Amino acid sequence: MTSDADPSPVRSGSTLVVVSGFAVRAVAQSMLVLLLARSLDADGYGSLGAALAIAAILAPLTGLGFNMVVLREASYGRGDLRLLLTRACALNLATSLVLMPAFLLASMAAGVAIRLDGLLFLGLSELLLIPMVDALLRLEQGLEHSARFVMI
Repeated sequence: MTSDADPSPVRSGSTLVVVSGFAVRAVAQSMLVLLLARSLDADGYGSLGAALAIAAILAPLTGLGFNMVVLREASYGRGDLRLLLTRACALNLATSLVLMPAFLLASMAAGVAIRLDGLLFLGLSELLLIPMVDALLRLEQGLEHSARFVMI
């Protein structure tokens, strides 16, 4: 509960930063998709899409949602944020190690025509690296560091 004496935080500047950052990211992602589509043949692009779809099914299980706990705790300003981030990274690592074999088996069962080293790279990216970065992103978001949030 806030009193009339508490100044309301300024949000318009950070909103502009976040929206601008998202627009830049959308343009960059669009360019990446176009480059991929032009460099891969139809089968290669289809295999990449299938592998990404399988990873997208498994990715929400990585970290068991603990990154949202990081966001909540950082926004409330509670606890040791380094310890919280360390726990998030450890949980992301542990769950990604469990999910990687499932990703590889599902990709192979679906007939994804990507070499094993490519699948490993894709799986590590989607199931480990992105959730690790997301933990840091949620910390910055909770602390209302808009510019850092957008850069991450």
